[in-house]
Amino acid sequence: MESIQTALFEEPLTIYIVLGIIAIVGLVIFRRQRTRKSARTLLFALASAAVVFAISTLVVTDREQIRAAVDEIGLAINSDNVQAVERFIDDDFSATSPYSTRAKAIHWIKRNIKQYEITNVTLKILSLDITNDQAEMQIISDVNTKTIPLMRFPWDVKWTKRSGQWRILNVSESTSILKVGQKAP
Repeated sequence: MESIQTALFEEPLTIYIVLGIIAIVGLVIFRRQRTRKSARTLLFALASAAVVFAISTLVVTDREQIRAAVDEIGLAINSDNVQAVERFIDDDFSATSPYSTRAKAIHWIKRNIKQYEITNVTLKILSLDITNDQAEMQIISDVNTKTIPLMRFPWDVKWTKRSGQWRILNVSESTSILKVGQKAP
């Protein structure tokens, strides 16, 4: 079921390729024979492609919402806009010290942006598993500062969905992904 959801809503390229092949075959047959059956085949492929496009555009899956949130967090950090990051941190947020609560995490982010003079942060999702209103993610944050060209931090991030919004519930430094300095796949 999940592969159908992924193909239809998130990555419909395979469906477009199949429908494109059907449309090309239908067009070739229609040009040679000009029958109703070949015209219907061509119209079916074009109408199906339009339906797939509409569905994949209108439906935003949980996976797409979390990916968009990660992108927004990265952009917010890069523009020194901690308020934009705050809206993704759940009120029940917890983590290992020094940022064990929501307030401490926000303070920690603000302090580190200024203290280390962060110039760019790139967030790369390595894995994302969603079960109902909970999600677990492994992510790499590549951080560039004015003095250090690249620092790499692996994180395990737990998300929760509240009132239709995905929010970060827990963050911990990952020991199962990569050690600092290793390259991400």
